[in-house]
Amino acid sequence: MRKTVLLLSLCLLAACSGPPISQFPETIVPPTVTNTPPPTLTPTYLPLTPVSVGTPVPETSGVITADNVGRLTHIATWGDGNVTSAEYTADGKYLLAGSLIGIHIYDATDFSQVDFIDVSRETLDIAVSPDNKMIAASTTNSFLLIDLAEKKKVYEIEIPIARRIGEAELAFSPDSQILATGSSDSRWGFVQLWNVNDGALIRSFEGKDDYISDIQFSSNGNHLITAGTYTRIWDLSGNQLEEFWARSSSLEIMDSGQTIVESSFSFPDVGFWTLSDIGEPKYLNSIEVGVTGVDSIAVSPDSKFLAAAIDEGISFWNLPSGELAYAHNDEQLTIRELVWSPDGNHVIATSTAKGIEIWSVDDWVLERTISNMTGAMQTLDWASTGDFVAVGTFEGNAYILDAQTGEIHQEFNDLYNVTSVEFSPDGQSLAIGTQFTSVQIRAIDGILVKELEEIGFGSTIVQYFGEGEWLALNLPGEEYSNETIQIWETNNWTQLYSWDIGDVLVQTADLSNDGKLLAYSILNGKVVHLLETDTGEHLQELDLKGIGGRSHITSIAFSSDGKYVATVSDEGNIFEEDEWHEFLRVWQVSNWELVYEVQLFTFGAARTRGYGFQQPGVVAWSPDSKLLAVGLPNGRIHLLDAEEGEVLHEFFGHTMWVTNLAFSPNGRLLVSGSEDGTVRLWGLK
Repeated sequence: MRKTVLLLSLCLLAACSGPPISQFPETIVPPTVTNTPPPTLTPTYLPLTPVSVGTPVPETSGVITADNVGRLTHIATWGDGNVTSAEYTADGKYLLAGSLIGIHIYDATDFSQVDFIDVSRETLDIAVSPDNKMIAASTTNSFLLIDLAEKKKVYEIEIPIARRIGEAELAFSPDSQILATGSSDSRWGFVQLWNVNDGALIRSFEGKDDYISDIQFSSNGNHLITAGTYTRIWDLSGNQLEEFWARSSSLEIMDSGQTIVESSFSFPDVGFWTLSDIGEPKYLNSIEVGVTGVDSIAVSPDSKFLAAAIDEGISFWNLPSGELAYAHNDEQLTIRELVWSPDGNHVIATSTAKGIEIWSVDDWVLERTISNMTGAMQTLDWASTGDFVAVGTFEGNAYILDAQTGEIHQEFNDLYNVTSVEFSPDGQSLAIGTQFTSVQIRAIDGILVKELEEIGFGSTIVQYFGEGEWLALNLPGEEYSNETIQIWETNNWTQLYSWDIGDVLVQTADLSNDGKLLAYSILNGKVVHLLETDTGEHLQELDLKGIGGRSHITSIAFSSDGKYVATVSDEGNIFEEDEWHEFLRVWQVSNWELVYEVQLFTFGAARTRGYGFQQPGVVAWSPDSKLLAVGLPNGRIHLLDAEEGEVLHEFFGHTMWVTNLAFSPNGRLLVSGSEDGTVRLWGLK
């Protein structure tokens, strides 16, 4: 029995260890393999620090394209900004200059720049407290208190926009505890007094809807004197004590506060008044210092001399005799402000045309000028070689700048409102168009090659085409009449064609790269006129129609490939407080169909980041015609996809109106010019 069981067990064991049964195969599960994706690497772009004139422009990371415009960054600033005001510190150690980009601080001995306070906006007026602790600075919509030692903002107070330079005036009280501000906005009061320590409003002087051109405290601090429609004397409670001398422009307090000296925009006289302790003025005498009006005056610390800025230049007068000591005639120079040094040895004259001029009183000579470039930069061009950038200013200066350092290679002055600059295709010469005077052709070394004189009234636009063998320009004739468009052969300077386009003024124009088409628009016009350069035939008119009943074309540009033309226009009613709108439109050249329009900006009565009334927008194409750059009146720059019209990137490029834009020939840089007095470069970090 045991054997039987044992045999049966062995048989069962053998059966179980045999081959598997085919209809139930064994399922083998393979091991799970997890594919881990490689980590996504986020590119790290090194920040670029903007450089100034004299320092090579930093290397950028590539060509500007639609894919990388978000990396566009500020890499260089050329120019110190247009100077608006100047003040010495009470101890005489430093000269401070307010400009449209910030506050420059110079050593008063050698006039070297020792510091710069970037307030990130236009500075319209500055004042230094008598205790040397604080700087007050006004902008278009605020004023700031800045610690002079630390160069840091203590506080900022928003105020309504002063629409013209000179209306946001500042003055510290003799004890440095009160800051007086003047504004043209009646909602904020005619004059306001502020506590310097905490920025609290002490008092508003109500009831005078007027502008302020200057403001001063009396030497004892008990009275405030303001210049504007009238000269007015106030007590610090806001009571007006006296009103006299219409349309005053500038004030000075002399003889330890006993005498008020004032000038007028409308009259050539400077008046002298005694001021009693109770604020009563008494007329003494006057000196006739000019032919028309007086822009600014300054009295020497010892009260022996008067400096006056007039339409004819600057003059110095002996006091009290009123005899002329010295006069410097310069009818194109508009001086904004005059300041005497505390030691009485120098007079500082500020202007957008010359920057900061320092006059020596000992021998009445211009000792030096602090400015590497100044003026409202209203036109620019980049040489095809990439070596130079040309700039023209409203004040009549033209510059050829080294494109690597911003240093001035050539400078041309006294041209009267440079409206257009363009390099020849080979980069060896520069055409300069001006208002009222001439068209000049300058070699890159500055030599005058050709001059077309007596062009009449209006702005001249110059443009090379072909291989540089032709130059197109519009030439204004007599005032508001006989505008012509001309084509010149540059090899022998013979005129090939001339077309009379009527009693109009050309606002903006552009040539296609092949020189076959000219697009232009007249002043305040809403129509683009297309002209064939071979025959002078008008081919087409592009009517913007626009919104608000009015369109004003401010910029026209053909694409680099010649397939499209872009226009920028502002639209609305300039005579009312309505909204205005800035539009970009792109048209196809083959059939003159509108491809798209983009509304870039809407603005009300206060239309600019700077001062004054509306200024035009500008447009530029990238070398590959794939990007459009648009500069706006509020200082912003927009980069758009040229095919779709999509805004890819926008940023504040300047404190004021962007007047012109151009891409470098290799597409790696964008250059912008502005009314703020600077040229800035933009590239990829």
